[in-house]
Amino acid sequence: MRHPIPCLIDTFDAGTGCSTSSTSGSSSDVHRSLPPTFVVLTHFHPGLVRQEPPREQLPQGQLITGGVGKVKTERGSSLKGKGKGRSEIPLYTTPVMPSGEISTDIILRWCKERQEVLKQNQDQYSRDQFSPNKEGISTLSMVLMKQTSSEHDELECIVLGKSERDPTGVADVVSHWMLKLAMAADEDLMKIHCRREMDLLFSRIDNKTNAHIRPNTQALFDELVTAIPDFRTKLQVLSASDLKKIPGCYQYLTACGLVTRGAEPIYALSDCFAYPSLMLTDKSGRRSIPYQGTLYVGPTALKKVAMELYTSAFTADLESLQRCREAINKAKDRRVLGILDALEHAETGLDRAEEAAAGSLTIRTIGEQSRLFPPCMAAIHHHLNGKYTLKHQGRLQFWSYLRACGMPVEDVASYTQRAMAKGGKTQEEWQKQYMYALRHVYGLEGKRQKMEPWGCRTIIAKGAPQSAAGECHGCPFRYLPAKAILPQALQKWYGLKSGDIEDVVTTAGKDHYEVACVKFWHVLHKKRGDASVTGPVTFYTEALEDK
Repeated sequence: MRHPIPCLIDTFDAGTGCSTSSTSGSSSDVHRSLPPTFVVLTHFHPGLVRQEPPREQLPQGQLITGGVGKVKTERGSSLKGKGKGRSEIPLYTTPVMPSGEISTDIILRWCKERQEVLKQNQDQYSRDQFSPNKEGISTLSMVLMKQTSSEHDELECIVLGKSERDPTGVADVVSHWMLKLAMAADEDLMKIHCRREMDLLFSRIDNKTNAHIRPNTQALFDELVTAIPDFRTKLQVLSASDLKKIPGCYQYLTACGLVTRGAEPIYALSDCFAYPSLMLTDKSGRRSIPYQGTLYVGPTALKKVAMELYTSAFTADLESLQRCREAINKAKDRRVLGILDALEHAETGLDRAEEAAAGSLTIRTIGEQSRLFPPCMAAIHHHLNGKYTLKHQGRLQFWSYLRACGMPVEDVASYTQRAMAKGGKTQEEWQKQYMYALRHVYGLEGKRQKMEPWGCRTIIAKGAPQSAAGECHGCPFRYLPAKAILPQALQKWYGLKSGDIEDVVTTAGKDHYEVACVKFWHVLHKKRGDASVTGPVTFYTEALEDK
């Protein structure tokens, strides 16, 4: 028997942001405890939407979604660019949901298509920003076109500037917020997702203007700061003549090298010294100059400032999203949870790994398949078979990866035990010291929850291993010296020549570790230009498809 879906009837006052709500079911206390931040399917935050009264039953696979009420939609303002204080580029600062009914299958397809768009865009954008070329933007447009279905035209319309075509503008907004809710359950996933959305934002900006953020800077900045709680910074776009009207300002900024003879505008940010992340510098010189309580930013640095603001705006409601997710978990609506779980698994690559790697990684094949491992796992593999030991962090990093790639627990145990036996560890000692921990990684002990594989951010954050202590975890692109040891290690592990990895090593030397890893994958698999490598597991599964 299907349970009635808990619903919320809401009246929204656009002026005050207040609402009068009534609920059916036992979830009213849960709903009232959530701030007006986000609306997801049948589980609503007070203050954002109106919804028709609850129905006893819905057709199979159908969900009621909330009406927008008096809130302006992202679609109208983002494509037309006529909304007051709104930029032409969609920033998703206003959570909205469409009226009517949407099939769960359609929602899931929209979200998965958006995931593919974000991953493809990240790969393309990462490569283009380090080796700019005139074909980069058109290539990006083609990638997005390939990943866009006839019911997901919002991305195509915005990226290609075809504002006259907008048959289903809801797909972009729905997929953005559903993915954001799904990723909110894990901090590492949220960071990765935020970065991808940021890359898409600036790809759209670059595609639209082929410059930095000069057009519509004021609207874009204003919309971003309104989404950040208690943010007081104001932005002014100043020409050289404007700067000369400020006593001593023009001369000072010229002496500092911020103002040049060109006609580039300067951006003045007031009251921003409470936000140190905006005080930007880089190896090429000063990005921003403080003068008499105002921060002056050059055009080449404004993109970095916008990145900081977008990250702050993107994560401002993270706590609210997490509470919303808890409310959904308590409601135990399998249809909604099914969507969120599927999106999480698609992000980590677990489902794909189980299908693609089923039966491929065993104790008999791991030696051969190790050439398909990412460097962070190849380093551990070679350390284990050369030093015959694995410290705690290395075991967790490696075992969770092997589990996600489909290697049976018995094979992992035998493989690790045989290697350590060469270092003097007896079978009885190994079983006593390590077997419980391995079974725990596989969800066979404790709370019976499988350990998720470490993502790139987690591995990078672990820092450099202590070689003297026998450690081997972490990211080689970060902890191995780029000019000396890193090239030698990659050549040894994968049988490459030094000329093959020059660009990879250069990128790693600039501290772009994840980008270096993506580039390295393409060095190994030159035939596959459409692969989406987002972490250690997908590095392996994409390599399997290339065999």
